[in-house]
Amino acid sequence: MGELKFPNNFTVDCGDFFGVGGEQDSLKSVFLVHAMDKLGYDVVTLGERELNFGQQFLLSQFKTTKVDVVCANLVYADSKKPFVKPYVIRKVGTLKVAFFGLMGKDMKIRPFKGDPALTILDPTETGKAMLADLRKKADVVVLLSHLGMSDSQKLTVDVPVDVMFFGHQPGLFKTLAKTQDVITVRGGERGQYIPEVHLVIEDKKITSFDGDVVQLEHRFINLAAVPQADNESFDTIAPGRWLLDHVPWSEAEHTIRAESADARIARLMHVERGAACLVIERRTWQGRKAITLARLVHPGARHALTGRFRPAGVTGR
Repeated sequence: MGELKFPNNFTVDCGDFFGVGGEQDSLKSVFLVHAMDKLGYDVVTLGERELNFGQQFLLSQFKTTKVDVVCANLVYADSKKPFVKPYVIRKVGTLKVAFFGLMGKDMKIRPFKGDPALTILDPTETGKAMLADLRKKADVVVLLSHLGMSDSQKLTVDVPVDVMFFGHQPGLFKTLAKTQDVITVRGGERGQYIPEVHLVIEDKKITSFDGDVVQLEHRFINLAAVPQADNESFDTIAPGRWLLDHVPWSEAEHTIRAESADARIARLMHVERGAACLVIERRTWQGRKAITLARLVHPGARHALTGRFRPAGVTGR
């Protein structure tokens, strides 16, 4: 994403990318981790869902990837040692960028037979200590927060990092915001509303910033087939995730086309009206019932689709 225009980039995730449970979700989670590695993700933090299949399952998936997993306040209950790395520092030229993660104290970790007990330390106190330490080691400090929007924004008072990405409650900031002088960024889930942030750094200080949304989703749900969706606000869960949990699909269809940005798309995605966009339409059915139609719109200059396959019967390289 942005590799040609912005070669010095990092790709991050704020947790809850694993499934809820069951064999199908575990297989999807395995695939997703390897996809993140192939896509060049740099750093992720954990949400409660990443522990749904046990600690060893989680750790083993990332063991063979280049993706760093960080969470400073998730520790073993007996030794208080971190479950994963508290932070990592990545370099861009001579600039050092530190990433650390925090999980909400109220997160419910599903117990798994044979796993050692984990506990979540107070995110504010842990964040204060981490920031004091990382200010001595890095030029820019980035927090990947899995506390939700309200608690993440409150955290900026006591933990004034340079940039905060936060998850747990998917949604969209149409423009970047500053809270207590912290650049705050909120993305959606499952590829919906993927934000992009551009930082201009001079003399190891952030002098300006801007950002763009690289995907917008338009979702249509057949209320005749899913009447319970009419009472769901989708404030704390994205429609795609909610539908998977409540109405599993049996058949899907993808259509890929090029379209020109209309006035609304141009305004939301910060492109010129008439700019080329890549549109993916996804329809799903349960049996003969149409369930949903999703239109995923991407600025053409910021998105590409790549497929890799081999003829039937051919194995290996």
